[in-house]
Amino acid sequence: MTKVEINPVLLHRLSDEFGIDIDGQDLVELIQPSAPLDTQPVFERLCKQAGQVAGFAIENQMVIGTFTYAKLPMVNDLQKGVDLLEAHDVVAALAGDRVAQQAIRGDGGASMDESLPDHTPPQDEFLVADADSSQNYAVNAVVAGKNLVIKGPPGTGKSQTITNLVATLIARGYRVLFVAEKRAAIDAVLSRLQRVDLGGLVMDLHDGSPNRRKVAQDLAATLDRASQTPPTNLADQHRDLATNRERVLAHTRCLHQRRAPWDISVFDLQARLLGLPR
Repeated sequence: MTKVEINPVLLHRLSDEFGIDIDGQDLVELIQPSAPLDTQPVFERLCKQAGQVAGFAIENQMVIGTFTYAKLPMVNDLQKGVDLLEAHDVVAALAGDRVAQQAIRGDGGASMDESLPDHTPPQDEFLVADADSSQNYAVNAVVAGKNLVIKGPPGTGKSQTITNLVATLIARGYRVLFVAEKRAAIDAVLSRLQRVDLGGLVMDLHDGSPNRRKVAQDLAATLDRASQTPPTNLADQHRDLATNRERVLAHTRCLHQRRAPWDISVFDLQARLLGLPR
């Protein structure tokens, strides 16, 4: 007999929204295996069990088509992992647990100096895209083990920051799971990684059912490329970068140093002069 399955999304909705638990396998067993396909007993049992749902009815008709339940496995995983999720401070905080919220608002990891980008050795910094001070702070906060939310309107550099986060964490030996509701968000990050020749670090599973052959080919290409990449010596570039950065920092310190006898900095003086009426 052809394999028969009761619509799992329907069964899930009846259970989740109306408290009606129906065993799909029990319904399938109502179909006689040796006889022609007769779904009427299934329809009658289903109507009887779901009769308390206002407006619920079944029309006896057949439809040929392809039916997918791409999101249902994720829903089932979440239901099975409720205990695990409840034990996680971030999930509990999002659900409104005040103790977890307080824990998240605490240190959330090692302390972090906001001036860290000014002193990080170039060989320990793995930014692959431009980053301003706020974006650099976000990357360093994550590296320090903190929990954070980054908010901003379109075009403010969120995808750019995620790109730097992915590159930085992978360079430090971490594995990164990047989840997004919309495909466009994934493409924005993936394209940035590809621009800096790091697309091979990514296994794109957003569609839910990737082609196995393509996954195997991508893995093989990445491993082959890694084996052929020669080691690089960037000691000279790192030294030059550290020297140039120190010059910029020294200029900034001089600009903001308060000087006698007026106890004012050059920066403050310029700001006041610019504010004078012409």
